[in-house]
Amino acid sequence: MSIIIVIGFFVFVSLCPPCSASPAHVAALSTAEIATSATDHQALMSFRSLIKGDPLEALNSWGNQSIPMCRWHGVACGMRGHRRGRVLALDLSGLNLLGSISSSIDLENLNLSSNSIGGNIPPELTACVQLQFVCLSHNNLQGVIPSALGVLSNLRGIDLRYNMLKGSVPLELASLHNLEVLALGYNNLTGNIPVEIGNMEGLIRLHLESNMIVGEIPKQIANLTNLTHLYLYLNGLTGLVPASLGGLQKLQILSLSDNQLSGPIPPSLGNLSSLVFLNLRANGLTGTIPESLGNLNLLNALSLTSNSLTGIPKCLCAMLQRLNLFNWVLTFFPE
Repeated sequence: MSIIIVIGFFVFVSLCPPCSASPAHVAALSTAEIATSATDHQALMSFRSLIKGDPLEALNSWGNQSIPMCRWHGVACGMRGHRRGRVLALDLSGLNLLGSISSSIDLENLNLSSNSIGGNIPPELTACVQLQFVCLSHNNLQGVIPSALGVLSNLRGIDLRYNMLKGSVPLELASLHNLEVLALGYNNLTGNIPVEIGNMEGLIRLHLESNMIVGEIPKQIANLTNLTHLYLYLNGLTGLVPASLGGLQKLQILSLSDNQLSGPIPPSLGNLSSLVFLNLRANGLTGTIPESLGNLNLLNALSLTSNSLTGIPKCLCAMLQRLNLFNWVLTFFPE
């Protein structure tokens, strides 16, 4: 017998932070600051030239001589320090922009999510040494993920979900020790999950779902002790569910469904005291359901169906009664 508790869980969550720099124009710039500001102006106009469709006319302010550059739609500039008057961030999300992208501005935050941007991820992006967040999700980007992104040591978040990217997860990304979010789900990525991913000890969210990734789940993921969200569902992963995942004490969401995983559910998953969502459905898991899962006191969503599991431990039945009180739909499937 296998078991599932069905809930409407998956919703789009933006992983892109808002622009933190002020959009206000900065007065009394020095001669050097005016020169560098002019360079940014030229770079923005170059960026604008690659946008072939702007149905909301969001970029009408760009190039308008009566509007300071730092007041253009989606542009944020620095207010103080050595980057005073410089463009620090672009937030052009959700504007249905059509075209391609190029960025020669040393930005801290680039958010072009939810547009119709095509082409490849521009190589110029790797020149943005100050870049902390790059959000290009929900576009039509193609090609491979540039391995050169691994040189951007200040990166804290990469969101490339919902594109048409291909190739493997670049090994070079493992050098990004400040990275907190790596979101590459819903693309056409292939190859294995690199074992080097275990070096990214600052990682909080890992999204590799809905790709064509194969091979085993590397046990080195257990080194990511800050991880709260692990999404690996809808791939071609094989082998066992690593027992070492039980050491991820901050893990809240673990979704490994719709793969080709085999063997038993490791009892160590019962050590995940912060877990609220566990999805192992549609694999080739066998054996009995571990009694240790009854220790997951915060769990409010569980899916184990479409496996070859047997038995429901008594302690787990008590958990199911608690979950059912919250109006979850409980369904049993015969073997």
